[in-house]
Amino acid sequence: MKHYLFIALFSFFLHGLSAQSGINFYEDESWESILEKARETDQIIFVDAFATWCGPCKAMDQEVFPLASVGNFYNENFINVKLNVEKGDGPEVAARYGVQVIPTYLFIDGNGDLVHSGLGYQYEDDLIYLGEVALDPSRNIGGMRKRYVDGERDPVFLREFASMLAEASDPQADEVVQVYLRTQDDLSTETNMEFILLSLSSSNSPYYDYVLQNMGRFSEIYGSETIVEVLQQAILNDLYGPDPQPTLLNKADALFSRSMGDDAPLMSNIIRIMYYQSTENWPKYAEQVVKYFEENMDEIGWGELNEHAWYFYEHVEDEAMLEKAIEWARQSIDMNENYFNLDTLAHLYAKTGKKRDAKKVAKVAIELAKESGDDYSTTEELLDNL
Repeated sequence: MKHYLFIALFSFFLHGLSAQSGINFYEDESWESILEKARETDQIIFVDAFATWCGPCKAMDQEVFPLASVGNFYNENFINVKLNVEKGDGPEVAARYGVQVIPTYLFIDGNGDLVHSGLGYQYEDDLIYLGEVALDPSRNIGGMRKRYVDGERDPVFLREFASMLAEASDPQADEVVQVYLRTQDDLSTETNMEFILLSLSSSNSPYYDYVLQNMGRFSEIYGSETIVEVLQQAILNDLYGPDPQPTLLNKADALFSRSMGDDAPLMSNIIRIMYYQSTENWPKYAEQVVKYFEENMDEIGWGELNEHAWYFYEHVEDEAMLEKAIEWARQSIDMNENYFNLDTLAHLYAKTGKKRDAKKVAKVAIELAKESGDDYSTTEELLDNL
């Protein structure tokens, strides 16, 4: 899309777009060139931030993005881009816009400003509605953020804006929630209690303690399992935040002990695995995973085995620990042989010097990837380096 209409149309249909009846996505262009297109055409960019291992992402590719109704709407109104959050410009763009959930849908203008966003699997009508809101400055996050910055503090507006931010996992949600709740004389109304739960994204929020102190009332209305899940998720959000603190472990232990009975030790184990991952304390992480698997192997699925085996490949250097990871990868394959766990095993073999085994498994992984349509470029790279 440079200077002339004919060239623009020719480029639009033939360059960088996936061939399908639904949404036409740019997939291989640089982020700067996409921003330039947005400025030249005065259009908003729709970004599907995905990862190759993400199940909901694949479901969107197969079930929603190809639909004619979705394609007609998005192709007419947006510059559509697929962004792999692990390759190319993906990590930098994802970090810039705070992508923490996969898939995330970003709507960005030519200046690079976030206009709107959404998360997770979206049904046909929901995805179209998401785009409609993104196009409406009176309803999208960017427009409402401007009203907030300009000083609008009507409680109805604050509640709507805060709900939108919370649903999009926007870090400003807590701030707006607290501004809204300060307009309320009675926090104990069901409306405000529901709002507190919806927006409780951090255990550092003053309303975290309010929920704990009134857990009986909250549980009576919403169910104890729901309340525990909300409080636990707030802790998890902090674990993956910019500065996780060891005190989170004690806070989590107290919550689990209070609400989970015999499952409390298991949950405390899991939370420590997450903490050591987020703080990149890989020796402690490895020890904790070994303990977790030894105590719970009968309940572990192939995906969890493969996930931790891959983390060991990436971050653990101890040979005895890597041998354990190899065994987990083999167990994962025994449960459900697929490209991902074969690729993990091939990489682990290579890391531990078992080149012949690595080559053999890598070749099988590539053949399976060809059948399933998965990206096997990293496995080819491994073979080239063996």
